[in-house]
Amino acid sequence: MKLFKYGVYALCASAMLSISSCFNLDEEPYSEIIEEDYVPTEADEIALLATTYSQLRFVMDWYGLFDLQEESCDVIVTPTRPNGWDDGGTYKQMHKHTWDNQQGQPQSIWDYCYKGIANANKILKRADEGFFTEESKPKVVAEVKGVRALWYSILCDTHGNIPIQTSFSEEVPVQSTRKQVFDFI
Repeated sequence: MKLFKYGVYALCASAMLSISSCFNLDEEPYSEIIEEDYVPTEADEIALLATTYSQLRFVMDWYGLFDLQEESCDVIVTPTRPNGWDDGGTYKQMHKHTWDNQQGQPQSIWDYCYKGIANANKILKRADEGFFTEESKPKVVAEVKGVRALWYSILCDTHGNIPIQTSFSEEVPVQSTRKQVFDFI
């Protein structure tokens, strides 16, 4: 009986050792898209273009362009109530034109616009690298440059002299005058 038991153990051990290893370790990923194998479709181009527009949802949001322009020009007034809405005096500062670089509205507009510009620059870089088809490239480049111009016009209107960013670099950007920004647009 013991001999039979050891024989079964030996048979199981040899079976596990002989059939458990693999020799072909080449992977073929099905859950990821490999950049070299990727061929963009028209739907992919539209999805990529959407990233330039996505920041627009924040511009008219709380602490967005509407707050910045309308609160400071008497179109709207946000009253302070005993139970709230003071928000650290932000609306009083907007109304009295005493805001600074720590104010939420100008800072959020700056951030949203430059995120939109960065997304546009990424797409333009992709277009230069041949990501889009020759047929769609001129249309995509024109649309992206138009949206980027919208971002720059908002920044020029709300902040005045701003840096013009057209590429990705580690250098500190140089401030451009309103005329330079207008000519660039």
